[in-house]
Amino acid sequence: MMAKKINGYKWAFLTLVALILGTAIFVFVSATTNAEPNIPDYTKANFSGSQVATITTTRTKVNELINAALEDFQDERTSYKFYLENEAVFEGTFRFLEQDFPIYLYFEPIAQNDGNIELRIKSISIGTLALPTDAVMRLVSGSIELPPYVVMDAQKEIVTIRLDELKLPNGLQVKAENIDLVNDRLSFQLLLK
Repeated sequence: MMAKKINGYKWAFLTLVALILGTAIFVFVSATTNAEPNIPDYTKANFSGSQVATITTTRTKVNELINAALEDFQDERTSYKFYLENEAVFEGTFRFLEQDFPIYLYFEPIAQNDGNIELRIKSISIGTLALPTDAVMRLVSGSIELPPYVVMDAQKEIVTIRLDELKLPNGLQVKAENIDLVNDRLSFQLLLK
């Protein structure tokens, strides 16, 4: 009886196909898996007017305020939220090839000396797959309508919240004074024009 000869090329090809399929499945699963599954519900600033109050608040209250303001910029095809924990997080979805992909941008918020807020990007992911920051920032800024007082700079990897351009009723303005997320203490000045 003759032993059947094993074809090495056949096994090499099957191994290569399995490796390619495995990599494709890993990338797809990583991109579609939620990274945060249990999420709780440049020019000089132009502040003018006199300070009427200093407001000290918590992350929870600021989260409620931010997401109420963002509702005006969302529709049935665009959904995102911004919230503060020990870091600032932007969470949204984008559609590609008829599949919704969750996207997460993690920031370190800093109250600037001029009263505006700078969000320095710490990391970005689609699902659990980490991605290059500048490419994803261009994708987000091109596909999601942001308020006019939010300025994204993909090259510097920062987002600036221009509080001096935020329109409030009765001539009021808000100026960031201190942002300490770890100790849950945020303070702002309220100015009257």
